[in-house]
Amino acid sequence: MIGKQVHHYKILEKLRSGGVGGVYLAEDTKLERKVALKFISENLTADEDFVKRYEREAKAIAKLNHTNIVTIHELGEFESKLYAALEYIERQSLDKLIKNESLSIEDTDETIFLLHFQLDSDNLKV
Repeated sequence: MIGKQVHHYKILEKLRSGGVGGVYLAEDTKLERKVALKFISENLTADEDFVKRYEREAKAIAKLNHTNIVTIHELGEFESKLYAALEYIERQSLDKLIKNESLSIEDTDETIFLLHFQLDSDNLKV
């Protein structure tokens, strides 16, 4: 996928992959900004119930405006895969902070709520 053009997004690098699909860093060539493209695997894209739930959740999240909630720019389809173009936030994952023991006591006192399509330590950014 690296170097591939997905509509007006050019994929720059793979950020992570998981059970739902993969996330790529991309450049929005129209607006000249970095975005995260989250692709849903083909087997889940074929599941009508999953697609309906995914779109419903995306619409709900898109209506929210908060500094700790990633912005959804677009939902689309490319080569039989659903994708979401998301705000790209360049931060270190909570998982890495914990592993590197670079999370201070003061930082742990703050509660950060981030909404995403799946919630796990790789998706939490501080």
